Amino acid sequence: MSRYEAAMRTFVYEAKKTSLNGLCSSQLDFLKSLLDYWGPELKALDVDTIIQVPGHPLRSRWESDLSWFISCELEELLKIKRLSLIKRKLFVGNKLSPLQKNATREDRQNLVSSQYFLSQDIKRFKDQALKVLLVDDVFTTGATLKACTSLLRAKGIQVNGALVLAKVERGNYG
Repeated sequence: MSRYEAAMRTFVYEAKKTSLNGLCSSQLDFLKSLLDYWGPELKALDVDTIIQVPGHPLRSRWESDLSWFISCELEELLKIKRLSLIKRKLFVGNKLSPLQKNATREDRQNLVSSQYFLSQDIKRFKDQALKVLLVDDVFTTGATLKACTSLLRAKGIQVNGALVLAKVERGNYG
């Protein structure tokens, strides 16, 4: 693990513990410059839409602000639209949708497949060939991105890439 990967994980962890308002302006400026740096690579993905991966519905709004902030910055940087087409269920069947925080890799893979769905707004885009960039703050096992990608592809939406800020080391899921 490089010290940069560890620094980014620390940044994301701190951002999740506070709110965007709790981060200092230099931290947000750093994130903006990082997105600027990645801009040419992201433009090369040939996307016309940014979709933020939603957090758990029971978590406070500020816990998903980092993904929202990244999505908004990318919308401005890349000059493309940002949509909230993916939603997360509060209940799966008759049980409360569990948090992934302390789940094992296998449990995460099983949990997320039934937790996400597309909003009714998808109907507005049925005749458009959307090319999407998914945005999430943390990549743990890949289960969330896989589930969201599958949902979109099932509706004929092309997922050209995903942007995550930090990757959790294998085995450190909790």
